[in-house]
Amino acid sequence: MAEVVTDFAVCIGKFLIDFGRRRERDLIMTKLASLNLPIGEGVTRAHYMRESQHGEGLLQQGQVNHATQVFRSLLAAMDMGMAYEGDYDRALTLSWLGRCLKAQEQSSLALEQQHRALAIFERLSASDSNAKQMVSIVCTDIADNFRMMGQFDDARRFYEAGLEIAQEINDQRGTAVKLAQLGALALVCGQLTEARRRYHEALQTFQTLGEPEVEAVAWHQLGIIAQQQEAWGEADRCYRESLRLNEMQHNIPSMANTSNHLAMVAERAGQLIDAENWYQLAVTLLEKLPESMNLASALNNRAILYLRQNRLDEARRDAERAAVLKEGLDLSAEPWTTFSILAKISDKQNRAAEAAQWRVEAHASQDAFARTPYKLSRIFEQFQRVIVDVVAVCQGEQRLKVQLEAAFDVLQQKGWQIAEPIRRIWTGERDPEALTAKLDYDSRAIILAILHRLGVKVPALFAELDDQFTSGAGNE
Repeated sequence: MAEVVTDFAVCIGKFLIDFGRRRERDLIMTKLASLNLPIGEGVTRAHYMRESQHGEGLLQQGQVNHATQVFRSLLAAMDMGMAYEGDYDRALTLSWLGRCLKAQEQSSLALEQQHRALAIFERLSASDSNAKQMVSIVCTDIADNFRMMGQFDDARRFYEAGLEIAQEINDQRGTAVKLAQLGALALVCGQLTEARRRYHEALQTFQTLGEPEVEAVAWHQLGIIAQQQEAWGEADRCYRESLRLNEMQHNIPSMANTSNHLAMVAERAGQLIDAENWYQLAVTLLEKLPESMNLASALNNRAILYLRQNRLDEARRDAERAAVLKEGLDLSAEPWTTFSILAKISDKQNRAAEAAQWRVEAHASQDAFARTPYKLSRIFEQFQRVIVDVVAVCQGEQRLKVQLEAAFDVLQQKGWQIAEPIRRIWTGERDPEALTAKLDYDSRAIILAILHRLGVKVPALFAELDDQFTSGAGNE
């Protein structure tokens, strides 16, 4: 009887999911779990289906800790014995547990479960097409974790492995999703041409499949790429197309996100009234939603707009509100961006001590962020010639100073703040705190690398990363 009840409930649950009735499916699974039906000798297929769907429902509801317990208990029961050949289901359970752990930002533990799942699916894939598709999916899950950990080369390797399998089995949607993920990875790594190519390939497939929701995402990402290339007209076109598709589906979070980016593009194009209107739309939409990270981001951006117009009270209002919202979030919310804005506002309001404290908090939070070492290594790689030549000038190679001075003009136009502290270094100044007190994080990193080469004690994070380059590891 337990098998019959469970099979019936699972079938009804799948029927409800097909029609978008997730809430009703979750209620049925919760009720089924509460019955505590007997499971007989070993884990049966019905027991697995009941617990697995219950765990999936909890994860989709955001009850991550509870879902983790369900999947751990199910695996423990499987380890005690199974009443059927359940290797495929065991691997699925490991995969779901990995997703739960990833949602809790326990990436190393998530990878352990996902690698176990991958090993089983790879063994089964020789004779099971579903298992082969799962190899592609789990490769993508593993890549997502590596990306979260800042291990981008490993992430690319697993995304490409998943893409190769998706293409081999003619999984069009899976192929498009993985192309988009490779585009996102290229974007994070600053490889804009590669990112655009991947997203255009993904977009064409999404359009063919008739999936406007993911098509809107691709258009938005293409807008980000154009924005980073300062192609304001192209960025505006891509974002507006994304907004149009999201409005058709009444997708409020995505509408707000794209409005926020349209505001940034308008601001950079000098259309300040349009920018303020777009920011206001983004804030209004985001205030309707329970999550706070994107609202904090929109407030951040509007605070910068006000700061540039010397509307300091309005800028402080938005930045302080963003800081409060980020207090309850992890470092992926990038609290240092808000702290840096508050420091600049304090500078303009002649609150020097307050500005200094905001910068200390900004630097400390970014130092602690897991992806910072990768970002710094990219900066050190980009500026190796400058760092080496500045140190050479300090050691007597005065002929290089003319070339560097010419380079400073170009770098300053691009927002780098390194010229003035380097000139002070040339006069003999060596105090890291004094030289970097008012610098943004990236400019500060370059100055600290120079000081490290000159034998000055700097924070360990910067010293260790710079040592990779002086030993040759950074130039492989």
